[in-house]
Amino acid sequence: MALFKEANRKWWILFAMTSCISMIFVDVTVLPVALPTIERQFNSSVAALQWIINGYTLALSVFVLAGGKMGDIWGHRRTFCLGLFLFAISSAFCGISPNMSAFIASRVLQGIGGAILIPTTSAILFTNFPSHQRGKAMGLYVSIGSIFLAFGPFLGGSLTEYFSWRMIFFINLPIATLGFTLAMLSVPKTEGKKHSFDTVGFITLALGLSAIIISLMEGNSWGWTSFKTIGLLLLGIGSITALILTEREVKHPLIEFHLYKNKVFLGANTSIFFTQLQIGATVFWAIYLQNVLGYSPSEAGVLGFLSNTPIFVMAPLSGMLVDKYGPKIPVISGFILLFVALILFVCNPSPNLSYLFLILLPYGCGIPLIFTPSFTSAMAQVDDAKRGMVSAMTSCVRQCSTTLGIALFTALFVSRNTTLFSSLLESNMATKGIDPTAFTGLVSQTPDSLAALHAEPLSSTAFILEYSKEAYISAFTLVNIAAAIFTLIGLALAIFLFAKAKAAVNSKN
Repeated sequence: MALFKEANRKWWILFAMTSCISMIFVDVTVLPVALPTIERQFNSSVAALQWIINGYTLALSVFVLAGGKMGDIWGHRRTFCLGLFLFAISSAFCGISPNMSAFIASRVLQGIGGAILIPTTSAILFTNFPSHQRGKAMGLYVSIGSIFLAFGPFLGGSLTEYFSWRMIFFINLPIATLGFTLAMLSVPKTEGKKHSFDTVGFITLALGLSAIIISLMEGNSWGWTSFKTIGLLLLGIGSITALILTEREVKHPLIEFHLYKNKVFLGANTSIFFTQLQIGATVFWAIYLQNVLGYSPSEAGVLGFLSNTPIFVMAPLSGMLVDKYGPKIPVISGFILLFVALILFVCNPSPNLSYLFLILLPYGCGIPLIFTPSFTSAMAQVDDAKRGMVSAMTSCVRQCSTTLGIALFTALFVSRNTTLFSSLLESNMATKGIDPTAFTGLVSQTPDSLAALHAEPLSSTAFILEYSKEAYISAFTLVNIAAAIFTLIGLALAIFLFAKAKAAVNSKN
């Protein structure tokens, strides 16, 4: 087909890959804006609400390495199409979910599809571009996909307010159809390398990650000193330790831990980890904008869109910077911008739209300055045969840190919110002795919490409303302070690990 002759095939491949990663990017930013509405409709708690996000990211974390290996063994185009199909069909299931349990299960399936899809897109893209254009290609890849990332909040807010939150999942279907068609026409068919799959390593990783995340997510409800919480946490740590110790003896390991001896590879993955870890705090931003500052879903979506617009410029710019200078300058600059934005947000979370935009602008600039150089640097440390695996390793780090971040921030938020709310109720004779658990979700105005409020005497209701909001704001502030601390740790490690990385990016072809 003349349209896909060798001279321009790589650009059609780029378009095909970005159309599909855009679908995943949409799901990153489109859903948080809808969470307060979903919380009210399903009458759920904050912890249950976070499982909508973490069910997806946990599945990504567990299966993304398997997805990378599948691409290397089966061929990247074939694996890509399988992941795309699973992601599309599970998106439809999300849209028709009748209750919270079905919704979370559909999100887990969606995460499995995304886990197969993500590493193959990067590997296909990296393999089909020459070494001197890979930074540019990765920058464009992130930039084009980020158009959808930026529009996600606006799209999610508008669909939620004027139609239904369910529509945010149905929009994946035409995007998946476009991506599948372009991939079949432009991506060359390749045969994978016929080697074994590390089944034991996969099961050990899945067990370890799942045990750690579930213990953190459920620690508040089970009790942090309960047998279930401590037992699962120890099981998870033990499983991950066993994986590290045994993988070196496996002929075709799921994770090649020896790559982390390379400082550039380690620096890239460390930067991805701490950036994605602190991003977990932003899940609470869209909820805060609506529940505390009083924005509608569409207004919160507009603010999210405006704060994401710098990605259009910064993603390709960071790609060019890493091609010319290496990862150190853009990554360090990115961490500084993230820290500044988080501190400003904590110091004065004003409801003024202009102020919020000015705070979120450096945040939107900082993310691509870290991600594009980090992913490009990590992929450049290996040859073509291992890029599916390395793409999966970096994606696993990213998804694990997202899952861990949401789990940690949710635990921190719920603990602080519950403790302070209980303390405030006990400090006032008008509210002393009232069960604080009856008002879970009051800031979001869930039906059960409103019914409990209306059952209390009028002399108490004003105090309950005031205390619930005060506790909510305090918990939200604490989450953002923790995110700022993680950003500083990432900055310090990037300075150390990328100290001599100037010429390291293009060290492999």
